[in-house]
Amino acid sequence: MSALVIYPDGGKGGPEFAREATKYMDWYHKHATPGVVMYPFRYNGPVVARCRAISDLIGSHLWTEVVFFCHGLEQSIQPGFSKGGQFRRLATALQGQMTLQRVTLYCCSTAGGPGPNGNWGFADRLRDAARVEVVGHVGAGHTSRRPYIRYFDSWYEDGGQWLAIPPGQPGHDAARWARLRALLRTDFRFELSTLPWDQVRAKLEP
Repeated sequence: MSALVIYPDGGKGGPEFAREATKYMDWYHKHATPGVVMYPFRYNGPVVARCRAISDLIGSHLWTEVVFFCHGLEQSIQPGFSKGGQFRRLATALQGQMTLQRVTLYCCSTAGGPGPNGNWGFADRLRDAARVEVVGHVGAGHTSRRPYIRYFDSWYEDGGQWLAIPPGQPGHDAARWARLRALLRTDFRFELSTLPWDQVRAKLEP
């Protein structure tokens, strides 16, 4: 197992992204060999150059997890991957990863979208284009502890599924929601990048 962890080298929110990325590395080293490659991208560098560097790094090695700790929007993430050529470059690099299990977006809003269940948003489009599982957040909040989480595990579906249905949504389970919020204050927030979804869901059961 090996993970590529990508985060900005500064800027607004940069120190917290770096702290969480380091915590992720420490957690991963306890559970896997050979471990983690950390890649701090230039937060104020040229967009095309940093997107190319990240995509080339993804394509240079066989990873089991690719993880982003950075800002996000419904249609883009901070390095500059949004639509067009840079997005296709990222999707192509990920699609060539025969060992890749999941892309985890510890990034705001990436699991939202204009369609139902995050359909046509960044995480949904990346899942469809790269043919890989993707997990991300809906709305803005802490990079790894926000409980509004959707996972996109099948490219035959439109949109994704809530890990726990939020308050105000049909099917909300208050106990399950509380359990998720509590678990996200533990290393469970990092396990989201590696565990099979049936094991993730089992941890939310009473």
